[in-house]
Amino acid sequence: MLYVMDITAGLSSFSFEAGLTDGEKNFEYLRERSAELMFCGCIQATFVCELFRSLRCAVNGSTAGSSVSSKDLCVGILGFGRLGKQLLHSILENTSIKTSCIKISTRRPESAEECSRTGVDCFFDNRRLAAWADILFLCCLPSHFAKVQSLWT
Repeated sequence: MLYVMDITAGLSSFSFEAGLTDGEKNFEYLRERSAELMFCGCIQATFVCELFRSLRCAVNGSTAGSSVSSKDLCVGILGFGRLGKQLLHSILENTSIKTSCIKISTRRPESAEECSRTGVDCFFDNRRLAAWADILFLCCLPSHFAKVQSLWT
């Protein structure tokens, strides 16, 4: 029988909460709520992707397992921070959309290496991504939205 034990149990200095002041501990619930919202958002986004992919297959009269064609659903993810990464992994794991039909645009060059490990193309041109994608997910902070909005103006 295998026993798993948390060797940090009871050592408060190793917990996330150890570095928080009493005032900051009042907002600790926000961390958990943020994770819940990200999870729910990614699940809804994967549902939308799979729904549109299935509808496109039905309209075009092709089968769901057919090879990549010019009529496949193209999914773009603008931003590759925590939300963008989670969304990409959620789409790859929970839909039948191929990696060749997903592209990412980011402003951080180090993200390109991480994308290449998943087989997804990454580039640094938001306009190009918006022109290519059938569905575009904006995974940016609200404070960056004005800058991102310049894609359409």
